[in-house]
Amino acid sequence: MKRPRPAFLLLVLLPIGAGAGAPGSTSLDFLRLPESARLAAMASAGVGFPDESGSAQLNPAALGLLRSQEASFAYTRLYEGVGYGVMSYAHPAQKFGNFDLSLLHLDYGDIAGADASGAKTGNVSASDRQLRLSWAPQRETFIPGVSVKAVQEKLDNATATAFLADAGVLYRLRRMTFGASVRNLGTRAKYEGGSGKAPVVMALGATYRALADALSLSLDVERASGRPEPLALRTGAEIWLKDAVALRVGMRTNQDAGPGLSAGAGFKVGAARFDYALSPHGALGLVHHVGLSFKFGQGAVERYYEQGVHELRMGNAAEAVILFDKALAVDPKNRRVVEKALEAAKALEGFGEPEPAPQAAPSRRKGRP
Repeated sequence: MKRPRPAFLLLVLLPIGAGAGAPGSTSLDFLRLPESARLAAMASAGVGFPDESGSAQLNPAALGLLRSQEASFAYTRLYEGVGYGVMSYAHPAQKFGNFDLSLLHLDYGDIAGADASGAKTGNVSASDRQLRLSWAPQRETFIPGVSVKAVQEKLDNATATAFLADAGVLYRLRRMTFGASVRNLGTRAKYEGGSGKAPVVMALGATYRALADALSLSLDVERASGRPEPLALRTGAEIWLKDAVALRVGMRTNQDAGPGLSAGAGFKVGAARFDYALSPHGALGLVHHVGLSFKFGQGAVERYYEQGVHELRMGNAAEAVILFDKALAVDPKNRRVVEKALEAAKALEGFGEPEPAPQAAPSRRKGRP
């Protein structure tokens, strides 16, 4: 038989786990819990992160660069056995845009109940749920995106429901991607005798990519209602080694407990990727995140593109050029492929690595423009 958890955990778990404000300042604080283990390791600095379906939580416009179907599963263990799971499916529908459907379920387990006088009244159950549908058009440079969400909090037989929406934009350059989003606009969650408002979050973010996109550096600035501090800063970094193992680290300000640090790793095998992240929260211990995702249903262009990027990261520029040429034979105007084809050609001609460190411009060779 499970030991019932004390009711005060309801006031502790979510503000700490989600980085929310003081209890009672807003409702539906579970909406700030990270859904992606990959981004959780990077302190959820993902408003401008361009190729992760889990970024739809932070900016629905991130779906615009999706070119293959993706199924994802994630689980996070908080404290005292409380945990939540996320399932999502992303689908590129070409001229109709890209869609992502996700379900989050947070289970508090059994909680020891008490009346106004403090007398025990037996155990009650509590849970939170979110169903979200996100959409963005398939574009390469300027991408808008929207999400609609149905959210519910349940305590024993009492429930509170709200309908919310997110909106965001993404602007992608060759090395940089910029993003902006506003989240949790909508109705109030009505409780017996009152109502609560979801924390409205406004965020700006940017991601810099280098080393054939093996290195990512992200920075987000956000403002959330219900917090005493005006701004929160999130930074994250990811580096892929041999395109098989990723190391990640992140840092955030306005952390309610613990140092605000996070770290994790990723492992890629074929079309599957496993992600793990952890973050310390002071006396409450470590929060663990795990995730598993699968990509499938790729078209010829995306298949050649990803194979070319893999060869470029491995240092095989000649193979990368061949693969990018195959992709361009199918779609000659694909901007992402053109950029990577030029990068591979530059590496093949002996100008240095695919992403050289900043240095003085080399002298021109005789006879070359």
